[in-house]
Amino acid sequence: MKNKLVPLIILFLIFNLYNARAQKGKGGAHHAKVKPFSSADYPPDQWSTKIQNATLGEVQIQIVHVQSNGLQEEPECKAWLEVRKGNKITGILFFDDIVADSGTAGIFVPVKQPREDLFIAFKLGDFDGRLLVVDRTGQITDLVGGEFFTDDDNEMLFSNYASDQNGVTVYDLEKNDWLIADSAKIKYKLGQWYYKDDNYFAIALNDNPTDSSQITIGTFDMKKKKIIFSDVDKDYPSKDAMLKLDTYFTNTSNKGNCSCGKR
Repeated sequence: MKNKLVPLIILFLIFNLYNARAQKGKGGAHHAKVKPFSSADYPPDQWSTKIQNATLGEVQIQIVHVQSNGLQEEPECKAWLEVRKGNKITGILFFDDIVADSGTAGIFVPVKQPREDLFIAFKLGDFDGRLLVVDRTGQITDLVGGEFFTDDDNEMLFSNYASDQNGVTVYDLEKNDWLIADSAKIKYKLGQWYYKDDNYFAIALNDNPTDSSQITIGTFDMKKKKIIFSDVDKDYPSKDAMLKLDTYFTNTSNKGNCSCGKR
């Protein structure tokens, strides 16, 4: 019996050793070991550095991008979001070697912040867009997302997941809390958001419509905290019901070089 167990024990040990090595290699770009940005680590002859600073009450916010010099086709891009209150670091996010998505990578700030009590940014690239919300305590909320839409009163925010997966974050700006923050859990990708007939809804990117006179929309159900899909007349989403898009450029002509933050 002992002789029969020996090969099984050896196989078990080999499997666990292999599995441990595999687990060690896992992890997304923004799960890399986090430490504050240090210019000494990125000499100017090898890296191009851009630093943006902002304040939110007593909170100091710094966004740093470094891009490798010399690699014209696929330069390496790294980004930090660092938050401090007084002399204390209250939060850091680090995105290592961001892969550009449609030529865009990095952390971006909208042309105008929708509120005075929050600082909102978003990260693009890696097919893993993130919505980044900093509050007056210096805490960072990091959720699936990307560019975002806000209503007229800047009370509700909707951020479609900038990814090859389906997803959306719905954020209550008044309460500083998310209501939905799921990836790959809705049927369709979402486009422009609207507010009409007391409902928030987005155009669903449905590639197989059954009726050319109708379109599919995803409506946010406030009570169930879900996106409910339905078909409506294609003229139902009216231009005057569109929510404003909050992004880092006012039009495509001033979008600028955004391969590693806006430059």
